[in-house]
Amino acid sequence: MEILENQTPPIYCNIEDAITRCLWKSGWKIGEIIKEDKIKLKNFLRKNLIKKDNKTITNPHNKPRWALLWWEKN
Repeated sequence: MEILENQTPPIYCNIEDAITRCLWKSGWKIGEIIKEDKIKLKNFLRKNLIKKDNKTITNPHNKPRWALLWWEKN
């Protein structure tokens, strides 16, 4: 197993894109989350995301990490 750390924070087109991708990373889908929880997530993201010059948004403190699992086939 190898841990890969991305030094570039994710960039989102808009708040809905950020919500969709955040839910996906958590194993959820838009239709599976109740309205109140979506509102809480949206408020959290609005407080933590920063608009960039090119109209996209990002969270500079979010640097994704991935686990790469691999093995050699004998």
